Parts: sequence; C-alpha cells; structure tokens
Amino acid sequence: MLPVEPPSPAPTARVRDERPLTVRLREIQDRAESADSSAVAGFLHGLNDPEPRIRAASAWALGYNRVHASVGSLEAALLDPEVGVRIAAVEALATMGRVESRGPIESVAGDLDPDVRIRVAWSLGLLADPRSAAVLVAAVRDADPRVRRAAAVALGRIPAPELIPVLEPLLDDPADTVRRDAIHSLARMGGPSIASPIRRKLADPTERVRISAAIELGRLRDTASLEALTKSLAASETWERPAVLHALGLIGDARAIPLVRGYLSDPGSWNRVCALRSLADLNDPELRSAVAVAVNDRQPAIRGAAAEALGRRGDERDLPLLLGLLEDSHPWPRRNAIYALGQLQLAAAAPRIRDELEHPEAEVRLAAIWALGYLRDDGAKDALLQVLPTLPKNPTKHDVFSAGRGASIVSDAELRLADTLVQALSRLPHADSDPLLLRTLADLWAHYSDEELDRPARLPVPEVGPGQTAPTVRHLFTDLLAAGADDDEI
Repeated sequence: MLPVEPPSPAPTARVRDERPLTVRLREIQDRAESADSSAVAGFLHGLNDPEPRIRAASAWALGYNRVHASVGSLEAALLDPEVGVRIAAVEALATMGRVESRGPIESVAGDLDPDVRIRVAWSLGLLADPRSAAVLVAAVRDADPRVRRAAAVALGRIPAPELIPVLEPLLDDPADTVRRDAIHSLARMGGPSIASPIRRKLADPTERVRISAAIELGRLRDTASLEALTKSLAASETWERPAVLHALGLIGDARAIPLVRGYLSDPGSWNRVCALRSLADLNDPELRSAVAVAVNDRQPAIRGAAAEALGRRGDERDLPLLLGLLEDSHPWPRRNAIYALGQLQLAAAAPRIRDELEHPEAEVRLAAIWALGYLRDDGAKDALLQVLPTLPKNPTKHDVFSAGRGASIVSDAELRLADTLVQALSRLPHADSDPLLLRTLADLWAHYSDEELDRPARLPVPEVGPGQTAPTVRHLFTDLLAAGADDDEI
C-alpha cells in the first residue's frame, strides 16, 4: 500500500491529454508498479479522464497500490457509463480487501451488463464476507450462466451449512461449468451429507463434471463412494480414469488395491501414473515391485511417478534405484528422485544431489536446492551460495513436457527458486552462527519489499502440499536472523 494522506476530491471536469494513448497507459502502469506515492493524485485525476481506457487503468492502479483513501472515488466510478471502467472499479475495490469495499461492490450486483455482475460475484468471493451471502444467493438465479458460476464459486468461499440447499440445485444447472463449480463449492462445505449429492454427478452427461465429482469424493475420503467409483472407472473415458484412480487412492480403502493394480499395465500413460500414485496412497504392500517395473517405462512421466511413490513409501533400500534415476535423460524423473532422496532423509546422496544444482532445467535445480536444505547437508553451503548469482532476474513459467492431447505440464520452478534458496540456507547446520550465511541472508532480506516479505513463500510441493498453507517469506528469515542480530537490526 502506498503511504499517502487522504487525497483532495478529484476534479470533475474531464480535460483531454493529447499524448498517444499507449504512452499514457504505459505511464500509469509504470508509476503504479514503481509504488510512486506522488502518482496517487494523477491516478485519481485519471478517473475523470475523457478516455475510458485511462479511467479504467487509473482505477486499476489505485487498487494495485491499495490506496485505501480512494474508496470513495472508486465507488463513484462504479456508475461510469463505460463497462470497462465499472469492472476495473469493482476489481480495484476487491483488491483493497477492506470491510468498506463490500457495500459499494454489492451496490452494483444488479448492473445491466453481465460482465460487471460476474466481477461483482468473483470479487465478493475474494472478500469472503458472510454478509454477502444474500447477494450471492440472488446471483445463482441470474440468467447468465457465467454469473451463476461465479456466484457458485464465491459461495464456496463462505462455508456455512445454510448455503448447502442453495448450492445443491446448481448440480442440475443447464451449464456444465456451473455444475462443476457447484460440486467444488459443496465439497468445501464439508459434512456427512455432502458426498451423496456429489456422488450422483458421477453419472453426469459431461466428462469434466464427472471428473470434478470423482476428485471431490476422493478429497472427502468418502468410503461409501467406493462402489460408485469402481463402476465409474469401468465405464469412464480417457481423462476421467486418472481422476477416478486418484480418488480411490485418496479414499484410502485397501479394497481398491487389486482394481488399481490392474491399471499399471494400461495403455494410457496417465492411467499408469495415477495408478502408481494411488497405490502409494493405499500403501500397497507390493508397491516396490510395481516401481521396479515402472522405472524402466519408456514414458518419463511414469518413471517420475515411480520416484514419487518411493519418496512417500520407500526407505534406505531404495537408495541405489533413486541414484540411478538421477542419470535419467529426462528432467522429470531426476526431479522426483531428488525430492524422494530428501523426503527419505538419505544423506548419503547429498554429494550427488549437489551436482544437480547446475542442471539446465529449473525443476531439477529447485529440487536439489530444497533437498540439500532438507537434508541439512553440511557440505552444501558453498554450492548453494554459488546458486545465488544465477537466480533468474525475470522468472517465468515454461513447459516441462507434453502430456498428450495438446496438454502439457507447466513449470513455475523459476518463480520458486529464490524463496526455496532462502529456506535451504537457513536450514544448513550452524546457520544461526555462521557469519557468511547470516550476512548473505541479511542481504537477501534487503531485496524483498515489505509486501513481498508478508506473502506466502513460494516453496516446492514436498514442503507445502495440497491444502497446506506456506509460511510467509518473513518467517523464513526472522527466526534465524534474530539469532545472529539484535532486534533493531532486523
């Protein structure tokens, strides 16, 4: 948030700036992203510009910088004649995350344009204020399926048993997107009565709705759904089968083991991947035999799944097999083998893992950084410090490999490298008394803004699994730096 005094009322007269529109839009973006507190008056003035795209960009900038004193001006922008400006004002108010934002956003829930009503529902979901339930209940009856879908998602963020009767009818909505998100929102409500209506959607005419139903039944660990999922598996289509196999593993009923084993030799590679993962979930006593076959599969995703299974259910006997996967020609099995070596606390592998810090694929480097920290490898300090200057200045997402049918696995490893390196350095032996490590961490601390320090740390999957909350970046630093410095130095 920009540190500004409450602004003077914005002028009402619209005076045209004759510079090219692209130049003006770029200026607004650059000033917003630079957190220039002197720019706030310009953003407020921009809300009254004759050009609607400038008004919309100015609203975005005020929300981006969380200028709380601008709530009144943004509320006025909700009445702008241009749809794009009204949408930007709704989103800016939601970004503020303030109690006083709720009322203005709700005031345009009946906007004539469905795109505005969609943003209202999404925004109320972000605020997750139970007092918005009445507005969202009305929105699930909207004529536009996109509004109904946004309302269904938003209601799922306000878990309250009294909303279950509102969401259940959406399971039969004409739009499959609404049915699918109603399933997810109902599952978030929890409770013993939720599984039964969701189970019915395993027979939905649309595949992606059936997939959502299977996944949520698995997350609910509903053993009563075992028979229905078994029948669904036999009749399912290409992408539905991996979801059902995953659900069977999550439910954790050992009666599913023989059925799941049958898919280890399935022609579909993703069926084999999910079968391996599910057998690990089910703690199959014959898992090691299945892995021994899978590590030689021609598909890298299956070799990677084999390493992942060992990381969850293996032991020191699997060290040779996992070290062998570090020689795999594809980065995915290597990455998962490194994670497995760390999870199993196989410290003997640390010297070999250090070599992977120089691998060209970010997923492999990320795994190596995490594992060396997790193993508290006494010999990793110099190698990890050498990673610091190689961190990408503009991290991006990229494809790791194709998953077939036009799909691919997208990696965000580059975005996680810096935070994971901080965590790894802080975990090294004697880090709280090592002057070089403390100085390095203090230098890294200085490169984070206050806002960045208070966001959830971007850590790899073994550290923060599904449904878990990551510590803040500040938390990664604070305890360690406090041990080596006075409070006023932190």
